[in-house]
Amino acid sequence: MGMTWASAFLHDATHVDRKGLDLVAGLVAGVVIIVPLLAGEGVGSISAGVFATLGALNLLMAIAARPPVARFPPLAAAALSNAAALALGTIIGTTGWVEVPLVALGIGIILISAGWAGFDSIGLVSAVMLAVGVGIPGGSGPEALERLVLALLGGFWAILALAMARPLLLRHGYLGSSEEVQRPTASPQPSAPVPVPVSHAHVRYAILVAGTTGIGLAISLALGLPRDYWVMLTILVSLRASIATTFSASFLRIGGTIGGAAIALGFTMFIVNPWILGALLFVFAMALFATRWVNYGIYTLFLTPFVILLLNLAYPGAWQLAFVRVFDTVLGGGLAVTVATLWWLRDRVEHTGPPISARSGQGPPEDRLPKAGHLRSARAP
Repeated sequence: MGMTWASAFLHDATHVDRKGLDLVAGLVAGVVIIVPLLAGEGVGSISAGVFATLGALNLLMAIAARPPVARFPPLAAAALSNAAALALGTIIGTTGWVEVPLVALGIGIILISAGWAGFDSIGLVSAVMLAVGVGIPGGSGPEALERLVLALLGGFWAILALAMARPLLLRHGYLGSSEEVQRPTASPQPSAPVPVPVSHAHVRYAILVAGTTGIGLAISLALGLPRDYWVMLTILVSLRASIATTFSASFLRIGGTIGGAAIALGFTMFIVNPWILGALLFVFAMALFATRWVNYGIYTLFLTPFVILLLNLAYPGAWQLAFVRVFDTVLGGGLAVTVATLWWLRDRVEHTGPPISARSGQGPPEDRLPKAGHLRSARAP
């Protein structure tokens, strides 16, 4: 019998996997992420550096289910799909209320296609990049092309940096630690999996996530939220294939976001120097990737100030973003829990068994793990 909502949350909130701590991976990730920012500052365009950094950051996020010493094809696929999704989202963001169905359609297609190709984590992060493109201000055709190029540069810089760091990562056992921590009982997977049939449960799950994300965007537009993509991001990473893991992911993300926003608030209110902010970003980038598989709440605690400080480079003095991030995360997490609960009640009424996932255990990969409450999925910004 699976964990209850409360026990799943208690397990994930208190479980600290010391074996998941990887300081070497954190250092490598920090270098990969900070270089595009330094390059942007060096050429006098910090906003260009921010978008290149997003490309590098999400390349690292997209390979969560594979070690960063994977072969070139899946890494290139992640870089291309992330950049394309960011550009597409930028164009969709110019369509007004029409963007609501377009976002839902785009996310649904991305998640289903990624599941068919065997790249679930890449699909999730591409969906995140689509949402980011929709929500970041300044959308236009030329801007979409610029973001596409910058994100590609950032993504392929990350691939090059990982190739250079490969001997170091292998020497320190990163290949074993990253893969074994995420899937303790799974056999090694190939770097470029062949397409597999997509189950009905997976399609149903993708449609549910896409529809809920569209609802979150509609509410954000109605409320006039300045960073509506944070609502969508929270839904994308929190709405899981069972109510227990949805409850746990949502509340841990909310708790980590509140703590991280408090940290970021102190920095953004008093620091405007881009070099100091860049140094802080390097520290937070190292911390969030070093603790990525230690505890989801701790990971979110470091992720939140990283994202807020990154945006503060593009929009200096916007200390209010800390409060916006908390509100958006609470809204997105509340929607994820509400939808998962309604779906669970629907299945209970129809006597169809466990929510969203089929009885056979089919469904999105994060919910085929040995422990239902243990959060091991790809973790996006």
